[in-house]
Amino acid sequence: MIRIILRKAVTGIGGPGTVKEVSTGYARNFLLPRGLAEIATAPKLRETESQKAAKAKAVEEKQAQLAGVLGRLSGITLKFKKKATKTGKLFAAVSLDAIADELSKIVRISIEPGMLQAGEPIKSIGEHSVKLVVAPDMLGEFKVTVTEE
Repeated sequence: MIRIILRKAVTGIGGPGTVKEVSTGYARNFLLPRGLAEIATAPKLRETESQKAAKAKAVEEKQAQLAGVLGRLSGITLKFKKKATKTGKLFAAVSLDAIADELSKIVRISIEPGMLQAGEPIKSIGEHSVKLVVAPDMLGEFKVTVTEE
């Protein structure tokens, strides 16, 4: 058996940065030649741990920033102008990507579309409610107003 550090995700073993003990043959014949892993030496283990700690710290800082944004989120209303039919249906829905871009500009923090939840796709003129989910217990709601061009 040999200890390795995964560089890339390997099905059945783990993701990047995972330290595992695998058979010597598997490591030398499959993982190492393909660049999927490297042998876990003491310096490499320290480096991996410091990278994990730095990544965890960055995630905590971003969540703290987003928690600050949640407090003022209820006062934010994003406005979009889109082409619509006479009945008020949009030709193209307002995407979560577009909403994330506009919200990022206003709050000056990078918001990813995966953090947003709209009850249903925004395909009509009017006011819609969208949620920003930072963590399962941290969420805020803001309005998106769509008007006709």
